[in-house]
Amino acid sequence: MKQLPTNYRKNGYNHEVVYRENDLIISKMTSIESGRFLCYEVFKVKIQKPGDFFKTLTEEVEGTPSNEDWGNTGFSVHTLTEALKKIEWLKQPRKKGRPKTGNSGIIQKQVP
Repeated sequence: MKQLPTNYRKNGYNHEVVYRENDLIISKMTSIESGRFLCYEVFKVKIQKPGDFFKTLTEEVEGTPSNEDWGNTGFSVHTLTEALKKIEWLKQPRKKGRPKTGNSGIIQKQVP
């Protein structure tokens, strides 16, 4: 399987992986133009299988969550301490009915 590179670009920003534990990652997001720190992104690696997205993939490839997955398997936080806390939260097993939390930690109302 091809691993997510340590440095990559997504959505017009630079990302540097600063912490990895199995399939959980903290990346530092910076501006391409100025190099200014913007936030840390915490996420669970998304596996793209051959034929899922690009028909030319011949092996599994690690990727980041889609924009639609943000708030579920990916989060933006301001400090490394917050990022490490979010990693611990992501390690917890998902239970049916467990509320999702957004970037601010506020419980989001689930729509039926």
